Amino acid sequence: MKPKQIIFLAILFGVLVIAVTVKNFQKPAELATQEFTPLDLSLNVDEIEKIEITKPKSGDVEKEEYVELHKMKGEWRVKSLYDARAEEDKVKALLEEIKNAKGELRARDKELHADFKIKEEEALGIKLSTSSGATALHLLVGMRKSGQMIFIRKSGEDTVYLTEADLMGQVGLFGDTDREGLSSDFWASMVLAEPDPEKVDKFEIHRLEGGDFISASLEKAPDPADASRKIWQFSRPLQNPFKADPEKVKLYLENIKTWRAQKVLDPQAKDYGFSKPQWKLIITQEGGQTLEITAPAPDETTKSYPMKVTDKPVIFQLIHYYFENLDADDSRFYTDENLLGIENEKIVKLVIYAGKKEMKFNPKERTWDALTNYMNSLKSDFHIKRLLFHPSDQKKVRANASTWIEIQKEGEASKFIDLGDKISPDSPEYAAQLRGTGIPFAIEESLFKKLVENLDPLAEPKP
Repeated sequence: MKPKQIIFLAILFGVLVIAVTVKNFQKPAELATQEFTPLDLSLNVDEIEKIEITKPKSGDVEKEEYVELHKMKGEWRVKSLYDARAEEDKVKALLEEIKNAKGELRARDKELHADFKIKEEEALGIKLSTSSGATALHLLVGMRKSGQMIFIRKSGEDTVYLTEADLMGQVGLFGDTDREGLSSDFWASMVLAEPDPEKVDKFEIHRLEGGDFISASLEKAPDPADASRKIWQFSRPLQNPFKADPEKVKLYLENIKTWRAQKVLDPQAKDYGFSKPQWKLIITQEGGQTLEITAPAPDETTKSYPMKVTDKPVIFQLIHYYFENLDADDSRFYTDENLLGIENEKIVKLVIYAGKKEMKFNPKERTWDALTNYMNSLKSDFHIKRLLFHPSDQKKVRANASTWIEIQKEGEASKFIDLGDKISPDSPEYAAQLRGTGIPFAIEESLFKKLVENLDPLAEPKP
């Protein structure tokens, strides 16, 4: 090869190397850092009282979407969703994410806005206003991402920044922004009520179908053992000869906050059945302030309950499972520990009458293993599943029937437990009642059998 050819090839090779090197160092507009100018939005979140979020139509989203939140009496509400109460934590998280956003300059040229999908008509808008209506900040978020990072700019300014701030996620957009819609429901609090168990003085549950009867009623009253403090007691002691468990009461009141609705409904759309309510929970707090949660019959289409709360402007849709947890009777709050108050060493009379067979014992004078085990069952295994309010269920048990148990402690009158029939042929529950009290109750079939079946082993052993 001639020297001139070698020189020509060497020059050509050098040009190619330089071209490749330059190409490798070039970056697309969205990744090229023009200047190391930090992003500083200087936002005072305490001044913000209105948030407007807009998403343009694109892809599967056929029209512009709009969400508006505003403060009402110091509480964030979703104005675009019937003024439903907003989840305060979500609002706070969005404002903090904006305030703490960090990023770097990516473009100053307005002509590059299309590359980031951050033009006024195609960007996600987040506008923050103060109580006077003045705009504190109007951000535009590009609909094009760079990995997990997004592009933002202030409305009216050309400068574009790249930031790791998760503004998309904070407004409820987690996937493909061309397919995913903006939703006011994302912001709504689905909590029916948030009573403070320490400040609740009384609560009642009313079942209104076919009349009005109270299925549960508890209140704080002075402790007989210490008048300086209050304890939870049943408001109807004649119908509830059992003790209330304060931990069960506290758990119920705390769980009200956790039984969340599926969605909120337009309160003006229809009656939803509230002209004929069937259930109501009334909570009385310190100072006499009351809170009411009301429900009509369930919606047969959604298999859920519309719920109205006195201090909420919307109707909640609550699934059947959560409603069943909310609906309770007094037996939900009975103590699990020794409900009948059995004290083996103080029992002077125990009579079991079942199937015309009667067995009598005086455990205080003499006892044996089988009898001790039976009394221990009365002490630890006797639990009430629910109270029986329906007349047909109440007829399953009556006083002085074919099966009953008498228990007498020294110095006290006898207690009689009347045991009745199965609630229904396929039911695992039997009807029972503490004689002389108002409301029958259901016990497990296994407990019924333990108390009145196969009693021969209880016979007093021969000396």
